Amino acid sequence: MKLNYKIQLWITSFFRKYGKYIGIALTIWLIGFLINGYLKKLPKKLTLSSSYTPNVAIMTDNTVPKSQEKSINETLRAYTDSLISGDYAKAYNLLTEECKSFNYDNNIENFKQRTATIYNKEKVATFQAYSNYRKRYIYKVTVSDNIEKTGTSGNYKTYNELLTVSKVGKDYRIADYGYIDKEKVDFKNQDENIAVEIASKEVSYKTEQYNVKITNKTDKYIIIADSTAGAEITLNVGGEERHSINTDSQGIVLYPGETTTRAVVFYKYFDKPINASKMSFNVVRIVNNYNGSERNSSQKASKVYSFNINLKK
Repeated sequence: MKLNYKIQLWITSFFRKYGKYIGIALTIWLIGFLINGYLKKLPKKLTLSSSYTPNVAIMTDNTVPKSQEKSINETLRAYTDSLISGDYAKAYNLLTEECKSFNYDNNIENFKQRTATIYNKEKVATFQAYSNYRKRYIYKVTVSDNIEKTGTSGNYKTYNELLTVSKVGKDYRIADYGYIDKEKVDFKNQDENIAVEIASKEVSYKTEQYNVKITNKTDKYIIIADSTAGAEITLNVGGEERHSINTDSQGIVLYPGETTTRAVVFYKYFDKPINASKMSFNVVRIVNNYNGSERNSSQKASKVYSFNINLKK
């Protein structure tokens, strides 16, 4: 009994002497425990990884020549940095002339209107070589939120597009929005009714646009496309007939003696090895009169036939 009494007396004395310190320690531990639990529930901070090989193409076995890596990377960085900082004129002047014409009708305001929705001071850009096409180096640019500025709100957004870098004279220039370049070609054919000449085509990531000059050699109307017949214009690619994707809405009708140049667009990925071999006007219709509202032009035509343009060099 005396021993138990002494133990009780010692415990009572101990807590009287050190109780407040123990209470403070327990309070600090509890606060730390609660803070740690709170931090574990927060979203993990996102970081941009730089452990990639930006100059090795991910879609082909090709790599960017070592002698051009630095200049290409500097050009890409100058372009995206200019857009992020809002210097649209500097970025626009880094584009090829062909790209300015094809994507923006040579109007910097059109360029600004599109890019301003993608790039701003809250963004960062990274690059990865994607593919090569006839000494044109295609990169995938990823524009994402700058984590250091935007924090970790959970609304982490990215935008991707393909930029093509090519050497123009002594400088490097960029083609954006999936556009690659304009190529000169020389394809011609004619008969007693029409003469067709294709002098160039615009190559993009997913499409080829042929710039087709057509002359009506007759004193009648010639309908090549007005969406009243099926497969009016097709492109033969490895035996596959691909329909034009823009002539149904725009149509191609020539007045007597008229010459016109029209863009005819087809789906064709640039990195597919098979080239187009033939463009066909499958339902050429010659009519005496045309007012734009005919829905049975083939029945009214004095002649209906097909016309081909060989695209093999």
